[in-house]
Amino acid sequence: MAVVIPIVSEFDGKGISRAVKEFQQLEGAGEKAQFALKKAAVPAAAALAGVAVAVTDMTKAAIEDAKSQELLALALEKNALQGRAATAAAEAYIEQTMMSAAVADDVLRPALAQLVQTTGSLEQSQMLLNTALDVSAATGTDLATVTDAMSKAAVGNMKALGNLVPSVRDNIKAGESLDQIMVELSASMGGTAVKAANTADGQMKKLSLTIDETKESIGAAFLPILEKLLPVLQKFALYVQNNTGAVVAIIAVVGTLSAAIL
Repeated sequence: MAVVIPIVSEFDGKGISRAVKEFQQLEGAGEKAQFALKKAAVPAAAALAGVAVAVTDMTKAAIEDAKSQELLALALEKNALQGRAATAAAEAYIEQTMMSAAVADDVLRPALAQLVQTTGSLEQSQMLLNTALDVSAATGTDLATVTDAMSKAAVGNMKALGNLVPSVRDNIKAGESLDQIMVELSASMGGTAVKAANTADGQMKKLSLTIDETKESIGAAFLPILEKLLPVLQKFALYVQNNTGAVVAIIAVVGTLSAAIL
């Protein structure tokens, strides 16, 4: 006589198979999520590092720009031209000339400061710098060299200027004054800097200057934050210097935890 067990004959293993499959899929999803987190961590870290580098670069540019402004203001002050009016006028001139001649402000400010120290006059220095820009563009000589020649000419030594511009050597030998020499240079080279700035190469320089100015503006916005952080960073640097072993141990622990989390 056969024994019939209905539970065995009616047993349906589909439910268990389905549960196992779902569990396997759940396990796979966890692994996939973990894999995705690892992959996401790399570009996220790279992006964060990129932002940090960009902010640092912008802040550095802003600091250098502020430094050049301070040096120009100091030159004005030493020559009895101190005051907000003189500084504002000088900065307005720099900003306008930078774009019209496609020359960076951190190049223009030292040139103007040197001329101010020589002449003691902001107005005369601006006129001399305008001519220096034209001579620089016409001869291909860097502005610092031309400015130095102009400064020497302003105190009666025109040899360097004559070497740069041979066309005025006869005028110099004839004993003409600096004003007369400037008239001659303006007639032969006037407007050269502006023309050069309007060429394709000049337009690219203007674009680069605009980008640099934008970077400086953004960096300037971070300067107050940096000033507040500096005391904290200095204290931390001192702590690291005095507790190198402890800091290395902390870094090792953090690195281990980060690896475990990933």
